[in-house]
Amino acid sequence: MTKRLVAYFLINRVLEETIRGDHCENKSIQEQADPTLIPKTIITLNQVEASKFSYIVSWVLFKLIKRDYLMNSHPKFSVMCILLRSLCTEKVEYVLEIKSQTTIIIPRSEFIQFMYRLESLVIKLFEKHNELGPNILRYVENSLLTNLHLNQTFIQILKSSNGENNSELENEDCKFIYERCVLIYMKSRQKTWRSVNNYIPEKGTASLRESLKVMNHNHPTTALNENKNPTIIKKVNLPTNPIHALEQLRIWAQLEGAEESFAKMFTVSELL
Repeated sequence: MTKRLVAYFLINRVLEETIRGDHCENKSIQEQADPTLIPKTIITLNQVEASKFSYIVSWVLFKLIKRDYLMNSHPKFSVMCILLRSLCTEKVEYVLEIKSQTTIIIPRSEFIQFMYRLESLVIKLFEKHNELGPNILRYVENSLLTNLHLNQTFIQILKSSNGENNSELENEDCKFIYERCVLIYMKSRQKTWRSVNNYIPEKGTASLRESLKVMNHNHPTTALNENKNPTIIKKVNLPTNPIHALEQLRIWAQLEGAEESFAKMFTVSELL
């Protein structure tokens, strides 16, 4: 019992010191964020990078509309979804090679221009990467989330996209969508920032996640690579056409572990 008490107080002390240290660090970085910054010039990308950028912007909208659990759980998600769909064109195509349907999101020009403005501000913020080191991403995130100009521009674009539904959303609701947009974009764009602009510190110094990536890269497991299926078995990937869906199921049935995946994914009645 004495040893347990000593261990408890030691762990409690470590947690207090760790949390206090992180809190002070976060506060210091947050205080450095300037909410009034406006990019002086809007960046221009070459054809290859512009194509990558357009893909990431499409992914951000796709994630907001279909895959973000925080968006889906919001009480006003149905209205938010209508406004976000007004910022893009959605197409569903059936890809014969993989015998599966794919949803393609094509952003409208005003949203793409907004994202270019956001990226231009990111480039400006990364000027502090030598000073902040591994904390540069946290600084960029805090600066984007608190930026008044970008926030107001986003609200204006969102509310002008569909005049019939915007009256149901408050500015706080639009701010929530903006924050999700920024966070999804940053996660999707980090790799490009490193490879193109060399802004992010070397792998293993920016975050614990980067350290794990390096460790897994240095010690690859052949078993995992051998068992990795080339096709993701998910119910949402099934085509709506029953004939195409049956063909897709037949392809999945050839994969290793298909029986277990089917048992988890479908009910007994669906399998029958």
